[in-house]
Order: sequence, then C-alpha cells, then structure tokens
Amino acid sequence: MSDTGSITRLKNNSPFKSAVDKLLLGKELTNRESTLLLSAAIALLRYALKDKNRTRSLEFAYWIILNYSLSTGNLKPLYDISFELGLYPLSKSIVDLDERRFDTLKDFIALDEIKEDFTEGVTLTLEQKLSDSSFSSYSGEGFAYIAPTSFGKTERLVDAVLDDKSGSRPCVIVPTKSLLAQTRDDVFKRHPRTKVITHDEMYQRENSFIAILTQERAIRLLEANPTLSFSSVFVDEAHNAFEVDDRALLISRLIRESKFRDPSTRFYYFSPVIDDINLLSAISGFKVEGCKVNKSMKEPRYYLLDKGGALHAYNRFFNSFCQATSFNDTWDCLKNKATAKNLVFLSSPKKVREAALDLASSLPDDPVAPELARVISALTEHVSPLYDEILCLQHGVVYLHGQMPDGIKNYLLNRAAKLDSIRFIFANEVIMEGINLPFDSVFILELRTKRRSALINLIGRASRLNYVFGDRPHLKRLSPQVIFAESKWTRSKPTMTNAIAELHSVGFKDRGDNLRIKKSKGESLSDKENKRLDFEDSLIQSSNRPNDDLEILLDRSGLRSMYENWDDAKFEIVKRLNTLEASPGNSVLELICTYFIDGGFVFSDPYLRVGNLRKQLSFYQSYLESKSTKSLSQRLAADIPFWKKKAETTRDYLYVGRSFGEINFQGLVDGKCSYVDIRHKNNAELPALFLAK
Repeated sequence: MSDTGSITRLKNNSPFKSAVDKLLLGKELTNRESTLLLSAAIALLRYALKDKNRTRSLEFAYWIILNYSLSTGNLKPLYDISFELGLYPLSKSIVDLDERRFDTLKDFIALDEIKEDFTEGVTLTLEQKLSDSSFSSYSGEGFAYIAPTSFGKTERLVDAVLDDKSGSRPCVIVPTKSLLAQTRDDVFKRHPRTKVITHDEMYQRENSFIAILTQERAIRLLEANPTLSFSSVFVDEAHNAFEVDDRALLISRLIRESKFRDPSTRFYYFSPVIDDINLLSAISGFKVEGCKVNKSMKEPRYYLLDKGGALHAYNRFFNSFCQATSFNDTWDCLKNKATAKNLVFLSSPKKVREAALDLASSLPDDPVAPELARVISALTEHVSPLYDEILCLQHGVVYLHGQMPDGIKNYLLNRAAKLDSIRFIFANEVIMEGINLPFDSVFILELRTKRRSALINLIGRASRLNYVFGDRPHLKRLSPQVIFAESKWTRSKPTMTNAIAELHSVGFKDRGDNLRIKKSKGESLSDKENKRLDFEDSLIQSSNRPNDDLEILLDRSGLRSMYENWDDAKFEIVKRLNTLEASPGNSVLELICTYFIDGGFVFSDPYLRVGNLRKQLSFYQSYLESKSTKSLSQRLAADIPFWKKKAETTRDYLYVGRSFGEINFQGLVDGKCSYVDIRHKNNAELPALFLAK
C-alpha cells in the first residue's frame, strides 16, 4: 500500500480518527485510545523504516507520539522514537528532565555515545552529524546544505567562514540588511578582531577580510575592483536565487562572475526550502552537490480562525478540521491564545502598521515596564514624540517592515528579542529570513502566496531549537501553535483556508521561473528574456576589465531597469556625456537631469516620477542638504509642518510609494496609488508616513 493510502485507510477507521481528533484538541484519552494511537504509530514507523520514500508515514508516527507524550506527560514513547530516528537532542533533553526514569545500563551506554559522538557545543541529530561530515569533507566546486529552519544552518555557515581553508577572502551573501547585521554580530562574537566588510565602500584593498554583503553590495565591490576575487562564497537563503526578479539574477551573476575571475573559488549554499539541488547548478553554471537534513523535531499545532470567530484545529495528515472553541473576533483570539512572544504576520507594510495599531488600541493601559520606557524615550528623542510606534510599545506591541529606516528597524528588532515586555511583533517578510527571535506562536493574518515552501519558512520562525534545548529544555515548544486567521486584512486570494491546506502536501516545489532555470530545462524563452540573459553574460565577461569603457560602466550601473528601451537610452546618454560640458556651478542634481532625464527619455513604469525631477530640483536640493546637516528628529520636525502647510495652500499630495499610497497624483484611486492626502491624516500618522517616504 502507498504512503498516502495507508494514512487514508487510518483516516477511514472511525475509532482511530476519533482518538486522533481528541489528541489534536488536547482532550484526555482513554486507555483504549492510547493503545490504539501508539500501536498505529509503531505500525507507521515500521512501514517508514522499510521504505525511505514513506516520509508521510514517518512524520505521522512522530506526530502521534510527540503529541501523546506532551499531553500525557509520559515521555517514554518520545524517548524511544527519538533514539530510533537519531533525534539525539530530544533524547538527551528527556533524560535531563527526568534522569530517574532513564537509568538503565542501556540508557547509560546510549547517552554516553551521544555525548561522545554527537555533541559539539550542542547536541546534533544523526542527520546533522552526517551532513556536517559531508560538508566538511567536500572538495568540489559547489555544495548545498539544506536543513529545516532553526537547525543550525547559521552556526554551520559562520563556522565554515571562520574555518575556511580555501583562502583569506571569504564572502557571505545575505538577502537583507537586517540579516547582514545579525551575521556580522555572529562573526564578531567568535572573532571580535576579524576584519569584516559589510559595505562595498569599506574595502581598502586588504589582502585578508571577511565580506558579509547583500548581492547588490557584492556586485558593486567587484565592479569597483576589477582584480579582486573571493576565495569562497557562501550564499545564505539560497532559494532566493530561484525567483524571477532582478535580485535573483544578481545572485546568479555574482556567482558566475566570481567563478569567472577565479576558477578555484568554492561556493556553498544554505537554505531550508530547496527540493532539487540540481537547480543550483543551473543558476551557478557548474556542478553543485549537497546534503539534506529531512527530519524535523518540531510539529506545530495548526489552527484556522474563520470569519465567524470559530477556531478549528487542523490535521495536516488527514487534511481535516475539528472545531476547538470560539472567539468574538481576531483580537479576542490573539489575546486569549497569546504566548510569551508572538509573531503576527501580514505581507503588506501598510497592513502591518494598521493591524499593530489596531491591536494596541484594544489592549488595556497597563503600567509601562521600565526597560520599555527607555525604548519609548529613545524613539521620542531621536525620531518624534508623535511616532505611532510609541503607542504600540506602550502596550507591548511593535511593528516592523522593510520600509522603515534601517537604524530604527534594527534597534526595534534587538529590543523585541531581548525584552519580555514586548509580546507582539507585527512584521512582514523582513522577519522571514534568518532573523532569530524567540517566538512561541505565529499568527498569520495575510499572505501574498500560498506556496508551501514560503509557508514552511514562515512557520519555522516559531520555537527556534536553541530556545527549545537550552539549559532547561522546554519540550512543549516542539509543538508551537500556528494560527491562520481570516480577518479584515486577509486578501481574497489566497484565503487562509487555501493556504493552510497547502500543509497537507508533501515536500517543496521549487520556483522554476528564473530565466537560467528555464533555459537549463530547455524551455523556450522570449526575445526579451534571451536579451536579458545575453546582457547578464556580457556583464560577467567584462567584469575584470578596467573601468574606462563608458558603455560597460553604464551597463554595470543598474540604470538599465529605469528605461523602457535601454539600448536607445544608453546611446543617448553616451552621446550626452561625450558632447555636453558641465560648468563648475552645476549641482549633482542638475547634472543628473542634463545627462539622464531631460528631453525625451522614456522611463519604465516604476520610474515614471523620475522624469519630474527637473521641476523639483529646489526641493530635493534642500532635502539633501537637510539630510546631511540635521538629525532624523530635526528633519521630521521641520518637514511635517512644511508639508501640512503646503497641502493646505496648494493641495499637493505627498508621495510615499506604492506600499503606503492611497491615491494617485491626481487624487484618484486606481491600481497605482503612490500618494496620500495629508490633510486627512492626524499628527500621529504623519511620522510613520514620512519615514516610509
């Protein structure tokens, strides 16, 4: 019988289904039900151990035993299966919690073996140990390390960078500036005197350094230094290279350009959600091998809160629901189901802020903890006393999104991680990749995608294993709660019901839209797509040439995305740069208009506003001068009254971008809203809007 068929057969067994539902809801089991559940788990485990393809049976067996042991307090079945599956951190933690129950000679020998062979600062699973061994002994061109979220990939990456034997210039590529700062801190904890470069302009022609960069900064560093190469390249969150956007192509270009400059450079890839490692070969242009850690020790408890307030427990193996309880609304559920630290996820920065403020306003006005008062004082002084983040913090809430200034975002991330008084963290994708915060629960109010890989990466934010297996193990954190909530912020597609149903699927489905992946599979590309790849290849081939060719400099500049037809635009820009002379009195903005904007250029859709720069020169000149001479709080204190007065007299709308826009520049609502009418905004809303701008 197939893996799916055996589980379907169990689902159709009424007594077993009833026992599973009670286990799902945390209800007390009878002796008969306990026996039935454990017997089924043993049968599933035997099936799975005979055939490695029966991954669903293995996961279901573990799910049954984990939930049985946690709900009854009888940890012996969990101890046995953890040994059987090589989940040694779990085995050791169970003994640490109750040594008297595991004091036989067999237990002593087994635990001694774990300490001897599987403990390297922390206890490793069998799969981790084997994967680490494969990683350490690999001598080829490219190696991928694929493991579930919180299974120590960051630690493995940092160890590999610091122990790198291939040379003295390793480079770590991270997807976000938040993760850049965290990785730098992880390196400094181990080697505080290491020369670390986190920005391309920090490079001073050193022979030895560790570079921790986003792909954009790494590309700029190489372009500015034609003879520079990296001894090794470590790509964190490598699944991002499978996307279809320009940032994914940048990752591919960086890998290929690094290989072009120095064929001996070695490449390492880290990700929690890659299924087919061969796709990394297509991205990179050379053979990539790898290893996978498949067995996860966490089995979240999934719930769906419907629009009527009913909370349903979800069984991902049966793809079925059981009603657990009811609440008045979304916030009633969140308040009653909240744990010590809760992630509330929405995709849109605007909705992140709105939802955080909405929850904060519904919470009681309790006294503010002293450590939280210091955070509020810092924001009051350095940002604005009107900043609405302060209202959130007064109630133990914080919101984070990618359009916040990095200094504010990183400061609040740090405080959210360390202060128990901050219980609710509202965030979008900025939190998904590599940010290690101690969440006990995840509440999902809105999603842009229902892709299983993206959901698993998000869900993995709950109960990081270093918080489960600490000095005092907290095994209940192996079953964190994840609640999909239909709310006023939920998009029509995907619905929360559709999204949670994706968890019934087995494995991940890699993105296949990247142009290099499509080409490697023999799929036909459009003329535009072929030209894009040819353009990328030309940049790689010219990467080690001196920076004295004007056309190559323009190609490398990133200006290509701004113009509707780059070939025509580049021809005109080169002509202007060769024929038009700049006078000493021209400002930088004046020169930008002269060479890149004035007179007939057609800009691509996201950059249409660039064409209006000539009309706004005086404003932007004043803005740049203010930015270089005034603090953030001083600028906000000056800008907000200025724009309020201007809006009243001229009825100009404030440009804030698509994420926060409500109207277009004509004051109408359409699909491209990038402006707000600040006459309709109260004082508490304005600082956040100006920060987004």
